[in-house]
Amino acid sequence: MLIDQYISQLEKHYQSHLRRLIMEQPFEVIILFGGKKRPETTKELHERIRLFQAHEKSGSIQGWLIDWEDWNSKKLGKQKWPARLTVQTEDDLVALLDKTNELDLFRTQLKEILQWDDRLRVWLAAQPRRVLELQPEWNGLKEVLTFLLNHDVKGQYLRSLPVAVHTKFIKTHEPVLLSILKHLLPETVSLPAISLEAAFGMAQKPFLYPARWLDPTLAEMYTHGMEVLGLSPDGMRKLSWELDAVCVVENETNLYLLPQTSGMLAVCGWGKALSLLRQIPLLNRTRLFYWGDLDEDGFLMLNNFRELYPHVQSLLMDEKAVLAHEREMLKQPAVYQNRLLPFLTLPERAAYQKLAAVNGRIEQEKLQQKYLQDTLAEIL
Repeated sequence: MLIDQYISQLEKHYQSHLRRLIMEQPFEVIILFGGKKRPETTKELHERIRLFQAHEKSGSIQGWLIDWEDWNSKKLGKQKWPARLTVQTEDDLVALLDKTNELDLFRTQLKEILQWDDRLRVWLAAQPRRVLELQPEWNGLKEVLTFLLNHDVKGQYLRSLPVAVHTKFIKTHEPVLLSILKHLLPETVSLPAISLEAAFGMAQKPFLYPARWLDPTLAEMYTHGMEVLGLSPDGMRKLSWELDAVCVVENETNLYLLPQTSGMLAVCGWGKALSLLRQIPLLNRTRLFYWGDLDEDGFLMLNNFRELYPHVQSLLMDEKAVLAHEREMLKQPAVYQNRLLPFLTLPERAAYQKLAAVNGRIEQEKLQQKYLQDTLAEIL
């Protein structure tokens, strides 16, 4: 409907008015113009005029003032049409939008927030919807912010902070908390910070990579016989284990397909989490293998891993493996991109190009068990 178009325009002006309220600026008169699209029938004309007049300001009734202009229509003859609509006051605006109660609530909530910290005025003016959007959460947000602003939390875990909110509250509202803290503490909380832990130097839950000893004697020597364990990147950097080789696999299932091998540890790289395994002395001083899916992502991760560790050898990621499993080949959902992948060897590049030519992929789990065992025994 035509009137809906004007109401939609007023909604935008309402948001601007909220910004002015936050910044303690007076109401700004709003003027809307009648537009070029006119009615084509008498019935349509009368209906639209009625709708305009239904929202017209009169006596104690709030609404818009209508400035009429003469309109000479070939079809309808001499008529009157709204040239412009003027909204003079805040009361008129909220009446037209039916937001009287909402604005009262907005004012009350805004007052509470600014009484807590007036520095939030500019932050709220940039996104006034947050005043009511976060209404159920403001008390909790203020609790957390007050604690972070007044205590040194370096080295502490986020969920261990003694604040009166439930344990998931901080993580759930972390983007809002971080945005406010960047505004309040621009010198302390830098713009690149993507988490509260990073911003305040807090302890972070370690990312654990599943690992399995392929040599039981090493399990006895280093981990009291535990053959399956979890390793964090920081923990791996401190290891002084003497090993012959480490094999990194893309998927956890394949951690258990590897045969027992003297002097070797196998680690699941969790796909793209492989990037966290950088600057680890253990991986630099041993033979290093990588076994990933025969698809675009698998070769991309192999390429990136070899950039970190140039001596890494791939397992079952050459053209021979692709040719032996053409029946198991599927189509990957996304089309291969034209990637350079400069760190692939010639056999690896040949495999990648063969798959890319048909947009194909061969999952690790689809490799024939006998081929897998024979090849691994030969290489390892």
